[in-house]
Amino acid sequence: MVVTALDEIAWMLNIRGRDVPNSPYLRSYVVLDMQKVFLYVNSSQLNGTVRSHLGIGSRIVKSDSVYLRDYDDIWTDLRTESQYYKKILVPSYCVYSEGASHAIYQHIDPERRLPMQSPIIYLKALKNQVEIKGMLEANVKDSAAVCDCFAYIEQRITDGENFTELDVVRILDEYRYEQRLSLGNSFRTVVAFGENSAYPNYEPTINTNTQIFTNSTIVLDSGGQYFGGTTDITRTLHFGSPSDDVKEAYTRVLSGMIQLSMLTFPSRLKMAMVDVVARSALWEVGMDYFQDTGHGVGSFLGVRESPIKINFNSKVSSEQTFKPGYFLSNEPGYYRDGQFGIKLENILQVVDKPWLNHGGHAFLGFKVITLVPFEPNLIKLELLSPHQRRWLNKYNEQIRQHVGAELKRQNRMHGFYWMMDKTKYIPENGSRSLIANLLLAVTSTAFICFVV
Repeated sequence: MVVTALDEIAWMLNIRGRDVPNSPYLRSYVVLDMQKVFLYVNSSQLNGTVRSHLGIGSRIVKSDSVYLRDYDDIWTDLRTESQYYKKILVPSYCVYSEGASHAIYQHIDPERRLPMQSPIIYLKALKNQVEIKGMLEANVKDSAAVCDCFAYIEQRITDGENFTELDVVRILDEYRYEQRLSLGNSFRTVVAFGENSAYPNYEPTINTNTQIFTNSTIVLDSGGQYFGGTTDITRTLHFGSPSDDVKEAYTRVLSGMIQLSMLTFPSRLKMAMVDVVARSALWEVGMDYFQDTGHGVGSFLGVRESPIKINFNSKVSSEQTFKPGYFLSNEPGYYRDGQFGIKLENILQVVDKPWLNHGGHAFLGFKVITLVPFEPNLIKLELLSPHQRRWLNKYNEQIRQHVGAELKRQNRMHGFYWMMDKTKYIPENGSRSLIANLLLAVTSTAFICFVV
């Protein structure tokens, strides 16, 4: 088998590099058979720790040792060594994995080529317990950084200071870099204000850079790379008085996100089918978006990971099912051309629900691991069901518990109080009762006393 995808090589050999911006990859190839693994790489990039880990240069050759070859030797080796094999698996396209290049393909004898999806894709998507723990910890740290940053920019902008999209990009990147075990971004940070936020694929540049005011939405889409995991989060903010149209669009997007987060489903359900849940609140009033609702997320790897894709229009999405240990994004949106955009994004962990069983079929659900508040100023409560409101209150409790403790530990009190303000209790049935107000006061006081 020839392995050409850099994320597959990084995962299979458990090594990381710095050759690709925003992704911890090492430019390399791997050829493996039933007995040996050959790594094609610029050997000067491998330090002693990596060489020892791979068993390179050891006097005793272990069964799991890796044989080192020069990066450019791949071309001659494919032509000569391939003659010793009956069939050679050459990776083909799979969702976000493009497969082997034409050059790789052409260097293998046509009679020996076996084009098919790389089996590593499916193994890599199933996170083990160490990877799951790392993803959870990375997302708590990242959520703390985002909360602290949002607190800073909201105060400065509402105080009348001038900030552009690129200013906020720089600030958000800096807050993320400050986190322990952070290796920077998992993709280029996107900050889009006003009309710019109406373009789903917008990225601010010097030519498009816009000043941020308090009269429209600002979409912030960003992610981080940590030694333990990869993050991806989007929030839409508004620092003024949003119109009723904007609030309705935001709430319907939020409603879809909540519905998908709450979903319990049989394990045989195809990925494409859950897309309806995320879009239904928008479809009710003739709204929609044309992007994927979700994609896979790697563990200190790529922010877009195969084979996970949620889109009811996708043939690939109609063939795939969820597995416990998968991580994916939940990112519905709405974009009104020339006016404003709304996008929300959390990372979900696919979890087993063993207490549910019908006819021997397993049931699955989702656990939200991104913990950043939604914007209360943009929510029309009457559009959320009591069940959705209860979910939102429980989500806010998780934020206060996990991110609140992390913000206190890091002495980021500005972000802490901003987070507490954004996660206030919301009435679950009609207006808030006196009892609910009293309970909120008691629990908030208890939490502050606990974390001080």
